Amino acid sequence: MDETAAVEGMQLNGADESDRLGRSRKRVLVVAKGFDVSVPEGCTLRERVLRLESMLRDHFSSCGKVKSVCIPHVRPASTIKRYAYIDIWGKGVEEKALQLNGTEMDGHKLVVTLPLRPMKKTRRRALKNDRYRRSEIMIVRGYDTSLPRKIIMRALGKHFSSCGEVLEVDVVPNQTYPKARNHAYVDIYGEDAKEKALQLSGSDMGGFKLVVEKLGPKPRQPGDEPIDDPIDIFGSPTYSEFMAVRNKRKEEREANKRKEEERNSNKRKENPNPHSNKRKENPNSHSNEKKKKRKTSK
Repeated sequence: MDETAAVEGMQLNGADESDRLGRSRKRVLVVAKGFDVSVPEGCTLRERVLRLESMLRDHFSSCGKVKSVCIPHVRPASTIKRYAYIDIWGKGVEEKALQLNGTEMDGHKLVVTLPLRPMKKTRRRALKNDRYRRSEIMIVRGYDTSLPRKIIMRALGKHFSSCGEVLEVDVVPNQTYPKARNHAYVDIYGEDAKEKALQLSGSDMGGFKLVVEKLGPKPRQPGDEPIDDPIDIFGSPTYSEFMAVRNKRKEEREANKRKEEERNSNKRKENPNPHSNKRKENPNSHSNEKKKKRKTSK
């Protein structure tokens, strides 16, 4: 299977078009309050938060593409925050979302408002990190490893989007074969995300059957056969190890970039106009070259 056919099989046709449409549409953050924050008997706090976020996602789906829903939640807390941030993309999102103010969700009237001031990037990042802590990390294998890394990541993100909010996809090379993109980590957040993702094990993506497993050490039982599969996850680095290495490399690249920028700025300060110095050193060089050309032509 050539690369073009594989990409088409992964249903990436039109992805660039959808990206352009997404960029042209407005992104709006709304705040919803008034939902029932009580935790039913037999339900954990985490399960209730995920259920409420899923209900809010469905409630606001008519406004546009709901990118994320987050009820801020601190782990030691025994209560649920009474507000949620909903990130929606689309045309006329602001008006559509505000029209839902006063509508009922599960027998409770919602209060829908816009944030008093634009949310800072640090706050958005904090909300995403909060979802990371409550997300499910799946290990995926079996896809076409001959494709470029970016195409694999985009295809996996699209394939698992039905399971919840795909926070991140990381394609990881094998320790023995660094160039082989043998498995990927897919970070999914949402209600029943793990169960939905596991159901995709054996599903087809571009003519290849995926193998989906939950990240976590598997206990070896006595009498288990040795693992001969060179791409098996037991020999792969843990997610935290991989992320630590990736973040360290990113910091090193950023540090090198800053050093390069500092060197260039220092050079500009020392010699703000290097071309002018050349002209000052040889003011008649251009005319002398013309005279030489005339003599040779004669």
